[in-house]
Amino acid sequence: MIVAFVPVLHGTVRRIAKQQSHLTRADITQQAISVFLQVLRSDQIEKRQSYFAFAISRAVKRQLFEWAGREGAVHGPAKGEDVPAAGPLPDDESLERHALLRHFLHRCLAKGHLGDAELDLLIQIKLDGNTGEEVAESNSITSNAVRQRMKRLLAKLRRLAGNGMSPR
Repeated sequence: MIVAFVPVLHGTVRRIAKQQSHLTRADITQQAISVFLQVLRSDQIEKRQSYFAFAISRAVKRQLFEWAGREGAVHGPAKGEDVPAAGPLPDDESLERHALLRHFLHRCLAKGHLGDAELDLLIQIKLDGNTGEEVAESNSITSNAVRQRMKRLLAKLRRLAGNGMSPR
């Protein structure tokens, strides 16, 4: 199982190492293997009937990023780094754009213009930072199919936003 998930584990370890420069790759890798084995033994995975690879990779990524966040809070920034204590404050415009986007997506879901699978794909690609290849692997489809789905989904969202959410 570990060999099958090496690309997911490697990508996640690499992203965490890039974001949390004070953590060593060895520590992140050790934690990744530990979390992976815990997820495999979890009740959540044992009770699943399908989409095992997707559920495993998502749970491992989520738990690893949570762990890295906790480690960052405990150990603070790397030596020599000048990082503001609270991070950069969002300006009013970005906060408003974020709220409008959330409202728009919620309305799309509520009115049935956007399905759960489409929202999951959007979250995986745009928020979780997964590549088309990672999503393709977890869904047993080609990366080109993922790119085409994303392209159609974004066109659909643009059309809905441009039409004030009226169906076409």
